Amino acid sequence: MIINLSPIGVLCLMADSFGKYGLTVFTTMAKFFGTFYVGLAIQVLLVYGIVLLIFARMNIFKFLRDATPVWSFTLATCSSTANIPNSIKTAREVFNVPDNIASFTIPLGATLNYDGLVMAFGCVLITVAQMNGIVFGAGTLIHIMLVGLLLSSCGSGIPGGGVVKIMMILGTFGLPTEFAGLLAGFYRFFDMGITTVNCLGDLVGTVCVAKAEERRKNNS
Repeated sequence: MIINLSPIGVLCLMADSFGKYGLTVFTTMAKFFGTFYVGLAIQVLLVYGIVLLIFARMNIFKFLRDATPVWSFTLATCSSTANIPNSIKTAREVFNVPDNIASFTIPLGATLNYDGLVMAFGCVLITVAQMNGIVFGAGTLIHIMLVGLLLSSCGSGIPGGGVVKIMMILGTFGLPTEFAGLLAGFYRFFDMGITTVNCLGDLVGTVCVAKAEERRKNNS
């Protein structure tokens, strides 16, 4: 019953947002998605790139080329859980990661590692705050990061599951939740980026652990 009624609920939330903010909500959404995807690109190219360079002696662009089976799958499915076998296979066959490492780190990452979702929390909160003329202080921003880190590791990696978490974090900081309803209409495009960054992060960690273990064995 809830699943059947959810589209009606989303429609009502979207109608409320249009009534409150008008057509300017389209401009806000465009800026929101642009900022979010720029942030994801920085996370992958800069953060993951530095980690791979330091711990695995690997170029991020070569990594992304070799990891094509992973990110092409996540763009299509938007599911971290469904991608687990695919990531394990890619880690073993493409990056030569031992099975005992890949079969442990990738499922663990799919459960706990949600880099993309944490970035989504920050973008949503700042966007909603700006739409309502609210300015967060430094202490509140730190609080947002800590709550986002804790909340992101709860729940399963199923498509669309982040909408519920976004509504929860908006309510936690006393912000209106209507934006989550508006976002739900576009969430498929949003979730593609979240899931892809999450799963690439799992694979980066797996490759780095495998390389570190390989160096340890060689030194001993």
